[in-house]
Order: sequence, then structure tokens, then C-alpha cells
Amino acid sequence: MSTTEATASGTVTDADTGDPVESATVTGTDPASGEELFETTTGADGTYEATIEVAEEPGEVTIAATAEGFESEETTVPFSDEMTADLQLIPSTTEATASGTVTSEANGDPIENAAVTGTRAGSGEVLFETSTDANGAYSRSFEVTDEPGEVTVSAEAEGFESEEMTVPFAEEMTADLSLAPATTEATASGTVTDADTGDPVES
Repeated sequence: MSTTEATASGTVTDADTGDPVESATVTGTDPASGEELFETTTGADGTYEATIEVAEEPGEVTIAATAEGFESEETTVPFSDEMTADLQLIPSTTEATASGTVTSEANGDPIENAAVTGTRAGSGEVLFETSTDANGAYSRSFEVTDEPGEVTVSAEAEGFESEEMTVPFAEEMTADLSLAPATTEATASGTVTDADTGDPVES
């Protein structure tokens, strides 16, 4: 039985940056039958090339790419002796929620309208910003493409010292913060004089 030889090639890149994606798994399947025609991986420059032999030529070939940290992507091209398919992978995202309460260290009362910020520990990249409600509570969902190891949650409010705490990253994070009342430093100065003579009085 005679067979037809064909090649499939292309480049897999990061859709956000355009950088090549190394070690992405690239497969080619016959969309009509589901039969896998080839499987290969990309090199350091994001390129791939595969040679396939088929006894019966499919009308089309679906070429798909998957890689860690990215959403999978696929495209369908007409079958030919030389097929080219460049794929752009979108970085996968993780949704997380940070919640907690902000209270006064002095009396435990909730602090309304406290500004709460979550940053990537180490880099300072802002992940979320929100504020507390009348019960001193906050809750904020956010997405990250590159999961941080830890998140630093900080809170500040008028009349209070700011406070922060670092928690391990998780899809559900809780950080309760207690703010100390702000202290005001003042200096008093003046001169003590004799009421009769007006001369200064030394201590």
C-alpha cells in the first residue's frame, strides 16, 4: 500500500510577549477520525517540525500546542505535503480571593474605608487594591498569570499607623489586620521671665 509523506512545521510563541515557548507539546490529528498523526515538541527557539506518513490523506489536520503555564491552542489547516501552523499561547491565569478585616488595635472596633493593598512579596507588584466596608471587612478577587509564593497585604487609614502582613499565596487567602492609632509628636518651647523685671528666669 502506498503512503503519502508530509511535514508539519511552525513556531509556538507567547501571545503576550512574542517570546518562543520551549518544550511545548505539538500534536497533529485528523479532525474527521480523531486519529493522531504526529506528536513532537518545540526547541529553544519555539519551532517544531514533524514528518508524517498516511495511507489515506485526510482533508484537514488539526495542529494543537500545549505547554505548562499556558492555555492550549489549536488550528486546523488543509492537508498538504508541507503544512505550516504558527500557534500563539495565552498565559494561563489563576483566580484568587483575598479577604479579612481591619480593626483598631486600641478597642477592636472595625475601621471603615481603610485602603487595603496586596502586592507580590519581593517585587512589590500590585495584585489588588480595595477598601473596607462599615464592618471593617474587605474581599477582593484578582487574577495572576505567574503565581507568587507569598502576598503582602497592607492596610492604612486616616488616624492610624499603617500595618502589613505576608501570607502564602492560595486561591483563598485571609489576612486580618489591626491598626494602632497614630501618635502625634509635639514640641513646646518658650521663655520664663520675672513678672516684675521681665528678666529671663534660669532653671
